Amino acid sequence: MLNNLLLGSSRRQMIRILVGAICLASLLQGTLQGAEANSAVALPRFVSLDADTANVRRGPGVSHGIVWTYVRTGIPLEVFQEFGNWRRIRGSDGESGWIHDALLSGERTAEVAPWIDGHARLRSRRSVDGHVIAKLASGVLLRDFQCDGQWCQVEIGKPALAGYLDQSKLWGVYPGEKVSLSGNWPWLPFM
Repeated sequence: MLNNLLLGSSRRQMIRILVGAICLASLLQGTLQGAEANSAVALPRFVSLDADTANVRRGPGVSHGIVWTYVRTGIPLEVFQEFGNWRRIRGSDGESGWIHDALLSGERTAEVAPWIDGHARLRSRRSVDGHVIAKLASGVLLRDFQCDGQWCQVEIGKPALAGYLDQSKLWGVYPGEKVSLSGNWPWLPFM
């Protein structure tokens, strides 16, 4: 009788272990499928922040601690990893963390890079010999721009200043990348 009870107990434990393993396998499969259900858009890529405030976390999920909070909408961020609805991003300062994709927009923005020495010069033409229209400080946000791989034509402010910036002076555009945003560009055509 004791032998049967022990055997029955062992059998119950085995069944519990088996059920636990099946549940764990099912959970892992769901997690992996969630990880595979990413955006299918190439990585890395630039996006912009679509919220006034957004928490950046240590890992992909609300259970991970907040590392910092962005408080400026529209800033360009580089997405270089995905996990389900979470995107691992890098800011212009090189720091990275995880943010929910609902807080991001596919709209491209750029900003004058923090690593430039002095100011970025907005020029009248695509040349270092072009007349300097304005000097832009690090962090100036650009929403209206398009780039040919070396120079970006931009429009900023009201009344608008229009001209060209050396593409290497911007964060939000890869070196050599051509960016043609939808918009009305009757001035300075080169695309």
